[in-house]
Order: sequence, then structure tokens, then C-alpha cells
Amino acid sequence: VCGNLPFESEEDITGHKLTLKSYLSPELKNLIQRCLTQNPDRRPSLEAILEHPWLKN
Repeated sequence: VCGNLPFESEEDITGHKLTLKSYLSPELKNLIQRCLTQNPDRRPSLEAILEHPWLKN
């Protein structure tokens, strides 16, 4: 979406430090954050992703 990775280093990944560009819409930020949730059981299903407001608009 932005042309770069959401994490700048391995420490950011393991430390859960997600950096998103300020120009992204709140809906897109929400979708990215939900998809990158560390616990796989808490990530949205494909069906939930397809129903997300960012994809609907």
C-alpha cells in the first residue's frame, strides 16, 4: 500500500512497534493493525477482511 515494509527492524517486529504513515486513512490503519496482530487467533478471517470498511469503500 505504501511501498515499504511496516517494520523497520527485527526489534520492531518482536517489540510490536508498528509504524504506519500518517497519510493513511483510519480505516486502512485499522485493517493493517488487525492483520498484523501477533496472535494468529486474533487476526481477522479472509471473510472479515473482505467485509472491512476500507475494502468496501
